[in-house]
Amino acid sequence: MPSPINLVSEREEDGKPVFDGEEELLATFPSCTLFFDPSKSEGVGTVYITSRNFYWLSAENSELGYSVAFPSIMIHAVCSDPEAFPHTCLYCQLDTDEVMEDDEEEGEEGEEEPMPASGETTAQTASEIRVVPSDPSQVHPLFIKFSEAAEMNPDQELEGEGEFYYNKDEVEFGAEQGASSTSAASRLVALRQCSSRLVGGGSIGANGRIRMEGL
Repeated sequence: MPSPINLVSEREEDGKPVFDGEEELLATFPSCTLFFDPSKSEGVGTVYITSRNFYWLSAENSELGYSVAFPSIMIHAVCSDPEAFPHTCLYCQLDTDEVMEDDEEEGEEGEEEPMPASGETTAQTASEIRVVPSDPSQVHPLFIKFSEAAEMNPDQELEGEGEFYYNKDEVEFGAEQGASSTSAASRLVALRQCSSRLVGGGSIGANGRIRMEGL
């Protein structure tokens, strides 16, 4: 399954990502370990949160980095359940459906990139990411900045509908009854896998994406 994660191989002289003219840097978080696969890290690097994108640039390889546009991040949540993942982290679920639709529209034009070996999760196939700051106290500020950036990138179909709050039990019941789309059900599964101890009164912003914080 294709992923919305982009490879970043260029940097400014000061080590920051090359932003476009309309991007605003909101926050920087050094010493963060990135995971596409929960069992294997991509190394330690610096996270940059901008008004449009999430960036992670490796501290060990100056030509290695990744970015994800905020509209492609469907869920971000603080995960603190050691049974799901051994480190307190920021968990994100990505919108791979949109990438698949774009690929289908492109058809067979151009050469396809080789896919990784079966069972291997990489930037090409990842549907979720985890970010682990070396200082656990930075997980909450990272979550806050993610929320701010997400609100700056609303879903065009939902823009203008405003923010509303939902009851977690009602959302779970609706998804289990098939009342929501397949993507909504997958988001529910991801939340359950991420942490069984989420704040009951989470919120869905005008961008249509879920944000919840673990206890």
